[in-house]
Amino acid sequence: LDALVQHLERNPRLAPVSPALAATEMIVIQYAAQMTLDVQVSDDVFSELRQHFDTTGIVELTTAIASYNMVARILVGLGVTPEA
Repeated sequence: LDALVQHLERNPRLAPVSPALAATEMIVIQYAAQMTLDVQVSDDVFSELRQHFDTTGIVELTTAIASYNMVARILVGLGVTPEA
């Protein structure tokens, strides 16, 4: 968790650099960040993702990220905030 927080404090669009994260975790984090922040994912990130996942895995990952983004946008649009 600390590695992810540190990465997000830097530039989340770039590949994370942390010995605490596996290569698959790093590309998933970068893919999710680019999908969330930019919608468009760079060709380099997508190519790297293909080295770790087959087509079905990429579709499932993309669907999961998009679903969480959708829920977040609905909650923000409705002004729903998390309880403390």
